[in-house]
Parts: sequence; structure tokens; C-alpha cells
Amino acid sequence: MSTTNFSASPEFVRDVVAAGIKHKKRIKIWYIDKQGKTEIRMVEPLEMPNEKNFTAWCLLRNNFRHFSYDRIMRVALTDYDRTFVEEEKVQVEVQIGDQKVTG
Repeated sequence: MSTTNFSASPEFVRDVVAAGIKHKKRIKIWYIDKQGKTEIRMVEPLEMPNEKNFTAWCLLRNNFRHFSYDRIMRVALTDYDRTFVEEEKVQVEVQIGDQKVTG
């Protein structure tokens, strides 16, 4: 499942990020930081809130990060499964007087 582009357009990057989210796979990106340096990052894409950037769990920083599509020069969909586990919603039922409240 190797998809790589050495001069990635933002549209291509969005497609690879979407595939990473759908298949719960890590992606490798060559990212131009604010100082103009290229950094290679392995990330676990989680959501695409808009047309300009995406949210991912960054394995280098061990934290959430937002990445701009237009600052990614190369992208690769990997065969590595995503390891970040999204918090599951827990159903809670509370008795308040004569009433049960669920949330």
C-alpha cells in the first residue's frame, strides 16, 4: 500500500491523508517548517477539519499537531497501523432522586 509523491500537490496530500484516516495507517511526510527546513515526520492522521490542514498524532513530538497541506513536499502512505487510540465515549447513568439521567 505504498503511495509516494516527491513533489506533492495539496490535493494529492489530502488524498493520502484521507486514505490514512480511512485505513487507520500512519503516513510519512516531508514537511517544510516555519524556518524553511525540511523535517521528516511519521504521523497518524486523525481528522481533516478544513481544506488547509489536518490534525495528526506526531510520533516525533508525541503530541497532536496540525499540518498544512501546502507545506508538505512529499508524502507516503505506510503499511504501519495507527497506534493512537481515540478516547471512547463512556455511557453513564446516574440516579438523581426519582429520575435517571444518562449522558
